[in-house]
Amino acid sequence: MQQSYLTKIQKVNRLNGILTGIIIGCLVGLALMAAVLVSGNYSSFLTVALAVWGTVMIVSVLVNLFIANSRTRGVSRRIQALETTTGSRFENIHFRKVSDEVLLGEDWLIHHSGFDYRLWTREIIAKTEVEQKKLSSDDGILKIYTKGHPVPEELPVTSAGKVNNVVASWLNGELAA
Repeated sequence: MQQSYLTKIQKVNRLNGILTGIIIGCLVGLALMAAVLVSGNYSSFLTVALAVWGTVMIVSVLVNLFIANSRTRGVSRRIQALETTTGSRFENIHFRKVSDEVLLGEDWLIHHSGFDYRLWTREIIAKTEVEQKKLSSDDGILKIYTKGHPVPEELPVTSAGKVNNVVASWLNGELAA
């Protein structure tokens, strides 16, 4: 059985939180070891430095896991709010990758950039437009107009031409994701 996209988001956020915590802990550990070497008093300062480093490592990982879980809860709340606008449950949707940032599901559109996930359903989107940044590049800006809001959300995309065609077809119901 294929896992839901929300599960994938949770795993990515959790792994990012753990790795960020470890990196911060390692940087603090390097700074403490440099301080031990500079001080020249290895025996007494080394024990304190190791205790501080271990504490910082544990706290850093826990704080970053909390941040990752908070990020995932935000996505989950958005999904719950949007599920009322569509007949399809998010967990059951298979997503098709349109570009590096854009995914389409049955009634769902996802844009992700790094660890920022934005979601819409076909029902709340009034229209979309894609503008290319330069003629020599296929990078562009996806503009998503939601119903009742005259100002679009502007999101960077690669493969602007493909995103424009596929998302427009999907929005019109001509394309099954």
